[in-house]
Amino acid sequence: MNNSIFTSNLILTGIEDQHLKKLKSFLDLASVIFITLDKEGNISYLNEYSSSILGYKIDELIGRNWFDTCLPSETRETMKQVFTRLMSGETKTSDYYENPVLCKDGSERWIAWNNTILYDDEGHIIGTLSSGLDITNQRENEKLIRRLSQATDQSPISVVITDLEGNIEYVNPRFVKTTGYSFREVKGKNPRILKAGTMPRQHYTELWKTITKGKTWRGRLHNRKKNGELYWEEAIIGSIKDEVGRITHYLATKEDITQQVEAEERLRESENSFRSLFENVPIGLYRSTPDGKVTAANPALLRLMKYDSVEDFSQIDRASHGYKEKKRRKLFREQIEKYGKVENFISTWICKDGTEIIIRENATLIKDKHGQPLYYEGSIEDITKAKKAELKLIEANEHAQKLFDVVPSAIFTVDVERKITAVNKKTCEILGYSQEELLGKPCEIFTLEPCGDNCGIYDESIQKPVFVKECKIKTKDGNVLIVSKNADLLYDPSGEVIGGVESFEDITDRKKAEEALRIAKEEAEIANIHLEQATLKANEMALQAQMANAAKSEFLANMSHEIRTPMNGVIGMTGLLLETELTAEQREFVETIRTSGEALLTIINDILDFSKIESGKMDLEIQPFSLRECVEDAFELMASKSSEKGLELAYVLDPQVPEAIMGDVTRLRQIIVNLVGNAIKFTEKGEIVLSAESEKLTTGQYKIHMAVKDTGIGIPEDRLNKLFKSFSQVDASTTRKYGGTGLGLAISKRLSEMMGGTMWVESELGKGSTFHFTIVAEPTTLPEKEYLTNPLPLLKGKKVLIVDDNATNRKVLELQTQSWFMKPVLAASGKEALELLDKDSSFDIGLLDLQMPEMDGIMLASKIRKQFPAEKLPLIMLTSLGKRREDKDAISNFFQAYLVKPVKKASLYRVLISTLERRKSEDRFRSRELLLTNKISEQNPLRILLAEDNIINQKVADRMLQKMGYRADIVSNGREAVEAVNRARYDVILMDVQMPEMDGFEATKHILKHYENETPPHIIAMTAHAMQGDREKCLAAGMHDYISKPIKVPELVEALKKVKVKP
Repeated sequence: MNNSIFTSNLILTGIEDQHLKKLKSFLDLASVIFITLDKEGNISYLNEYSSSILGYKIDELIGRNWFDTCLPSETRETMKQVFTRLMSGETKTSDYYENPVLCKDGSERWIAWNNTILYDDEGHIIGTLSSGLDITNQRENEKLIRRLSQATDQSPISVVITDLEGNIEYVNPRFVKTTGYSFREVKGKNPRILKAGTMPRQHYTELWKTITKGKTWRGRLHNRKKNGELYWEEAIIGSIKDEVGRITHYLATKEDITQQVEAEERLRESENSFRSLFENVPIGLYRSTPDGKVTAANPALLRLMKYDSVEDFSQIDRASHGYKEKKRRKLFREQIEKYGKVENFISTWICKDGTEIIIRENATLIKDKHGQPLYYEGSIEDITKAKKAELKLIEANEHAQKLFDVVPSAIFTVDVERKITAVNKKTCEILGYSQEELLGKPCEIFTLEPCGDNCGIYDESIQKPVFVKECKIKTKDGNVLIVSKNADLLYDPSGEVIGGVESFEDITDRKKAEEALRIAKEEAEIANIHLEQATLKANEMALQAQMANAAKSEFLANMSHEIRTPMNGVIGMTGLLLETELTAEQREFVETIRTSGEALLTIINDILDFSKIESGKMDLEIQPFSLRECVEDAFELMASKSSEKGLELAYVLDPQVPEAIMGDVTRLRQIIVNLVGNAIKFTEKGEIVLSAESEKLTTGQYKIHMAVKDTGIGIPEDRLNKLFKSFSQVDASTTRKYGGTGLGLAISKRLSEMMGGTMWVESELGKGSTFHFTIVAEPTTLPEKEYLTNPLPLLKGKKVLIVDDNATNRKVLELQTQSWFMKPVLAASGKEALELLDKDSSFDIGLLDLQMPEMDGIMLASKIRKQFPAEKLPLIMLTSLGKRREDKDAISNFFQAYLVKPVKKASLYRVLISTLERRKSEDRFRSRELLLTNKISEQNPLRILLAEDNIINQKVADRMLQKMGYRADIVSNGREAVEAVNRARYDVILMDVQMPEMDGFEATKHILKHYENETPPHIIAMTAHAMQGDREKCLAAGMHDYISKPIKVPELVEALKKVKVKP
């Protein structure tokens, strides 16, 4: 066929009309698109099939541009450019291609084209002829197939297709990943290659039988991977059928459920263990419905209640068996419904045979997810014997009471829980309590030194009488008395301890006279020796400084020891002197010496810290600690200074901040103390608030941001860049006015950087400053604090009135009480508080700040007491250090307890509990002076050797030991210590690390060698070093414990308590 018949002037050629008509009819009948375009891309011809595909009538398209009319916009310009190059002869058309066309209704169809270029008789290009097939459905099917293939390949479950013989024809990637076999390794093989051989043959027979019938099999398979590892699969296996219903293949989908099966096995083991425990434990256990019907009981409970079976127990006659007093059962249900549990519920139970027993019951209410009761779980113990013994003791006490009252000495008895069961008149006369106030209370109500582990009631190894032992007690009005006591245990006829008896007499006046005489003799000697030794040591240090050429790290250690040692002596001696009776003028002089010594020691420590940081010798400890307690400890150190200036000191920790972290608590406390101390120094009125918030990092650590904000003098903007430079302050006048080395902020910034953070400041002159710093730390856990994790039901729902003129303090107290489910109501003044009480008298307890404008805490309390007695509304006073002794009588009359600001959360919790239980707070009006007795020496008698070259430190340590009742042998160097150990047996050696002739490390080595085949003395290292790792070095050398100088009495007491001497 000549191509020219398809030109745009087709009807003008010499071909006869009848031939054209036949050709047109043929093209119209074909299910193929035929279209001709002229050289400009305009449609010159299309057949009927083209019209039906595109949705246009033929005459609607003839003459219209093909590209503008029938191609989607996204391909239109590209195709035009291709067509233009074709018509110009630049390129040749391809024989075949596919592209979408745009129909009249806006839909698109995909067409597969074959194209021919048309020429006239002279060979010029005049257009194109295109024939096309509609492949839209074919492309959709291909797209669907691709999606199915992708879904199978990406499926999280294994897919396997086999032929009728079970030979594998296809597996997906998940199968390969799960089994370890590649497709090539399993193709043509039977899935039985995966069998682990642990399942019965019948299991597979049933599987094959099911699927060959055209049914679907579901179940578990235990298989083995290529590497030999066993695993479990949940499988669904069915058949694939053709269009006439014949099975052509089998399809299996399998999911790895190994972890689920292992979890089920662990659950079964746990259930079996619980069942064994339930059946064999000697304590009665049960489960019952909320109305009391027993649904489960272990053998121990059935034996106790004299029942043969759970069914027998569940059918008991409540009228004749069960709780003897029906009101006890009612009380039990009321408590468990209110609190969700019952603890130590004592009642009398009538057994099946009619016998009565006394039981202690603990139970928990289990609820469903909607909060509705499901059942009770509980335990029951028979305490009949113990209760009868207790009743006998009470009866015996009643008979002995008359005898007690005629004895001239104070006598009282306690039960096994150390609660007072009997007391004579002389005891009440000495202590100032009535018998009713003492009976049932723990003996700690008046003892300042609890017996603890040295009480025979708690420790059977210490069941021996006490004769003429001296200790200190506290009377009801707060006076401290020294008494001489005798004590012994009480036994029942079977030899079991049932309590104790104690007598004592007041020897306070005699002991004060003895102590005053001894202190007066030693005071002058200590002062003279201290001055002489300090001068001598200063000269020695100057000479050593000129000759020093050792390495920098050792120089730091030696300087720390040599400078701090005499200062420790000064501070230690003044601490002991302050515990003696002094005139007001003497006390002022001694306190000035102590304050100056501590200030000098602080400067020395700053210089040493800075030197260590600069030389790279500063290392940080990584230990778990409570962030809240770190802040509270730092505030406790600063409380007296803030109180002296009348400043409010508070902190707010964001709930998201970890309670405990890993890090160096000492250095973090140092940063906080430095920033808070600076804030106090530069603030004359207002408040200082520490806030903390945190951000969890992707590493699992926390970035903790802390800020100390004050209302002080502020810092000029042009001076801010000087703050963190060494030996630098804002200006020289500030240095002279406020003091300091100019190292504190530099050290703090470097410490924060060593902890992974940084430090910066924001300040506005005249309005105050905010010092920010960050650290990075890992969260950790510590033993749970009762006040954080398990608030007593006693606090829940209690309404507390909080009165404080400082908004920050109110907010802190509000958050703390809310954390224990209390209901705080806030008042900013005494007037506002009285208005609240006029409107609402349902408050359970009140927290009143002492210092408030217009109406202080005492004035407010006096007005409240006119309306509400202490029994109705107990009050707790909030006061600053140094305010305790003011208006003491008024405070005692109006308040039940008091707390020192800033308030520690643990202290607030204990005082609230104590006050609401109508007990006196343990901290109420307690003297701050340290009260040492010889109680520890009697509880734990020790023979002590003190090895110390410095005579002042010898006297300080020896004086402390004497206060505790110990007498120590003293040597001046390590050689003398070794000789002393060779001569006599010691329980404890207090070993200075740096001594002449032989140091503490070498001496320890010789002593341990001497005791190579027996238990050596307990060696406690004493060092003034300021270097990290000293503790580890001492322990590595064989020493058993470590205390740092200046020695503090509580630390020395704790160290000696650890020593247990074998009899």
